[in-house]
Amino acid sequence: MATFNLQAIISRNLNNASTQFDRLASISSNVMNYNTNGYKANTFDQVLTETGYITSTTRRLDSTGSFMQTENPFSAAIKGNGFVPVTTKDGEI
Repeated sequence: MATFNLQAIISRNLNNASTQFDRLASISSNVMNYNTNGYKANTFDQVLTETGYITSTTRRLDSTGSFMQTENPFSAAIKGNGFVPVTTKDGEI
């Protein structure tokens, strides 16, 4: 006969529910920013472990988007790999 630890069952279910809320937040953010220029979408990966806990990882997709011409003189497009660091007057990145 198996014995169940009620506290462990509640803890696991709360953890799994929290993970699902994180997943919903990731999906909502992607949908909300679908047409936002320069937005980097997120992927949400989850795995059910042998102990019944759901573990998750959120990754940002850093693929190159489409280029478009704007009327803003401060708009810039970067083609290629990498990021441009922005520094303060004090030299901090």
